[in-house]
Amino acid sequence: ALDIDPAEPLAHAVLARVAAAEDHRQNAVAEAQEALIAGSEDGLALSGVAWTYGVLGDWEEAVRYSEQAVSREPNHPGLRLQLAEAYREEERYRDAMDAATEALALDQGWETKAHASLGHTLRRQEKYSEAMAEFREALALDPDNDHAAWGLGACLFRQESYEEALPHLERAVDVVPNNANYQNWLGVCYYRLENYEDALPHLERAVEEDSSDADFLCWEAWCYYKLSRYDEARAEVTAALELDPDVEDGQELVDKLDVL
Repeated sequence: ALDIDPAEPLAHAVLARVAAAEDHRQNAVAEAQEALIAGSEDGLALSGVAWTYGVLGDWEEAVRYSEQAVSREPNHPGLRLQLAEAYREEERYRDAMDAATEALALDQGWETKAHASLGHTLRRQEKYSEAMAEFREALALDPDNDHAAWGLGACLFRQESYEEALPHLERAVDVVPNNANYQNWLGVCYYRLENYEDALPHLERAVEEDSSDADFLCWEAWCYYKLSRYDEARAEVTAALELDPDVEDGQELVDKLDVL
């Protein structure tokens, strides 16, 4: 149990974030509403509500409450970066760039995260050269920033520069080893280099961290196939297709296994 005052808006915002992180949607929304009732003028409470809706995938509501949070706490760079993320997820890229640039201009020690945020917004628009420049700015300030390391690796990967991408993806995994997405990207990078032995542990770790992602399961299955571990390949691709019958290259792998 959390030792917090239920009359405080931040208390409900904290409970909402915990419930959202644990995938308890109904409880998360209820606590978010309580936070608003207790303190609709509290910028940090509004930020907690916005964060909750973001975790739940409701980015329209996340934008709404992030905008309110920034209006209450205009000099808090973290709230502006949270708003930038929400705008980015809503594909409001110009607004996302503006919010992150404003956070950077506040010059309060959030420069690394601001450059990483700008990089991700540019990456989402496939402006890879500009994105990589922002990620490199972030990494120059903090070499252990996993968001920037992964982002730089992802940009290089998208340009098929797999050898160059590898050390940056490895760095992201080193910093946050339990991030399923980072593990999967690193595994796929090794896979693209036809280094299946090194790919497999990362693809397996991605599935271990998140077995609900059909793409992770399918990549793992393909790697098993390349290593002639056909029974394991069939088991994983079957699981992937059960989660998503249209998972990319899933049926192709089944067809290959059927003719063995």
